[in-house]
Amino acid sequence: MKKTLALFDFDGTITNKDSFVDFIHYTVGPPRLILGLIRLLPAILAYFVKLLPNDHLKTLFLTRFFKNWSCEQFESKAQAYATEQLPRLLKISALERVRWHQEQQHVVYIISASPEDWLLPWCHSLSLQLISTQLEKKDSRITGKMRTLNCHGQEKVRRIREAIALDEFESIYAYGDSRGDKPMLELAQHKYYRNFK
Repeated sequence: MKKTLALFDFDGTITNKDSFVDFIHYTVGPPRLILGLIRLLPAILAYFVKLLPNDHLKTLFLTRFFKNWSCEQFESKAQAYATEQLPRLLKISALERVRWHQEQQHVVYIISASPEDWLLPWCHSLSLQLISTQLEKKDSRITGKMRTLNCHGQEKVRRIREAIALDEFESIYAYGDSRGDKPMLELAQHKYYRNFK
């Protein structure tokens, strides 16, 4: 029996701001965030003029703010963020669309470049499946690197094809808000770009 699949980007599509930076703000506080952003400013500018790839910038952020954190400390903060802060970022219209797909018995995945650490608890609470970036952890510590490639752009498509047998689905919906989502949107018959306010 053919099924229907719904693929949702997370940051900017379901949320009204980027959860990666918001998680840093929540975790280290405004003074350390501002100081870190000042030190990372050359890299941020290089990214915006397309001289630095997205994944390199993310690694610089992870290294600056979280390198050598214990996994226990990081995961505790991620769980607290998922429970206390993340719900404040969500777009009601996007959540309604997620619930509509679930009511139709569609298979629903969140596909995100953000780390799984705070997305998994939220996805589990709503019975959603997740494909996202995974962080490298060694000797019970955050290294500042990614264990997987950054789940962005064509990597989203590769990870989707790796995890989901797309030919089992008669119909595919996809929702995104940035150019990094456009390759994923091309997998779908029903494409929605910047659909939620």
